[in-house]
Amino acid sequence: MIGNFLNEEIVKERKLPSLNQAASNRIVRIAQALVKSGGKVVVLSGASTMRLRFDRCLIHPSKEFSIGGVTIVFSAIVAVPFLSFLCEPLFLLVKTIKTGLRKRPDLVIMYNYYPATILAGFMAKVFFRSRVILDIEDVCTPRLIDWIGRGDGRPAQQLLGRFLMQLGIAFSDRVMVPSQRFTQSAGLKHPPIVVTGCIDIAEKRSLRSKKSDEPIMILISGKLDAEQGVDLVLDAICAFTTKGIPPRALHFHLCGFSDNPSLLTKRITDATEQGAVIVFHGCVSAPEYEHLLWRTDACVAMQNPHGRHGREKTPSKVYEYLAHGKIVIATDVGDFGQLPNDVIHLCDYDEIRLSECFSDLSINWEDWSCMGHRAAEHAEAEFGFASVGKKIQASVMMEELS
Repeated sequence: MIGNFLNEEIVKERKLPSLNQAASNRIVRIAQALVKSGGKVVVLSGASTMRLRFDRCLIHPSKEFSIGGVTIVFSAIVAVPFLSFLCEPLFLLVKTIKTGLRKRPDLVIMYNYYPATILAGFMAKVFFRSRVILDIEDVCTPRLIDWIGRGDGRPAQQLLGRFLMQLGIAFSDRVMVPSQRFTQSAGLKHPPIVVTGCIDIAEKRSLRSKKSDEPIMILISGKLDAEQGVDLVLDAICAFTTKGIPPRALHFHLCGFSDNPSLLTKRITDATEQGAVIVFHGCVSAPEYEHLLWRTDACVAMQNPHGRHGREKTPSKVYEYLAHGKIVIATDVGDFGQLPNDVIHLCDYDEIRLSECFSDLSINWEDWSCMGHRAAEHAEAEFGFASVGKKIQASVMMEELS
């Protein structure tokens, strides 16, 4: 598997600007699912970025370690801005060829369509005659409005991304997506392999009983921007708070990052001054997040279904919530609408509707709490490593027979 997997250690060592937790989770979990179904998996990562800063150590050597039965290999990088971006494809390509020469890969999965990933995946197909799957997690859609400075996208990046995505689709044997809705927006001509959630269920359940006077803890995590609905959530919290003292208190916890942290902090302060109980944790480590999620009762994911990425991005954190047995309130994006209505509550993208959900949660907690149990059971059956690994392998075998 080829993709820009990162962990906290490599980010610190190479002074990378961010961790990109969602992408790293997807890569290693797909790999672990294939291991669970009997495969031997190596993940190759360039672990680099064009925004890399200068470092006294001009060349970071390759590194290798293992996690959950998966071998992770970081290729070497040059710690010089921009030069690191130019050298990454070469280093990753060399590492791909060396790995393939030890044992020819039967299957290569490319995570998204980074330039180095596409090059390494193509050469693996040519040199080793491996079957190739492109796992598309984001869809690039160039728009004229970006070029005239009125959009929120980087026009050159969107254009390059669209080209690389189509190139990857062209030479791949199959395409894997997190939502059936990607079929149209990505321009797919053949049915893709749809892998929505993929998570280790065994140790994730954190169902717990609550005392009658214990506050309900609600988590909002990930990217905290307008497209992901943080403004709407804060408006809904304010609307809920102004209704008076609820039958059961709700405590809201926010964690993640924001492009405008000062504005977010001001909005949180304004809401707390109206009486809301909000704790902002900022960016947290993986163990800290796991502990926070363990203590949570309900989770909210209000991505704008009408926003720029409403059809092109799916908040994968929702599957994490379900696997932990949490009550989930979310908008109808991705394939959430296909989930049974007794495992997730789909809410309109409207602060009044969401505030009504908060009120009902406070009043009828016992009724809502059953949803978490059903969510965990559904996640175990549909998103566990064993079922996802079998699904991918079955799709590859069908392709070989056709």
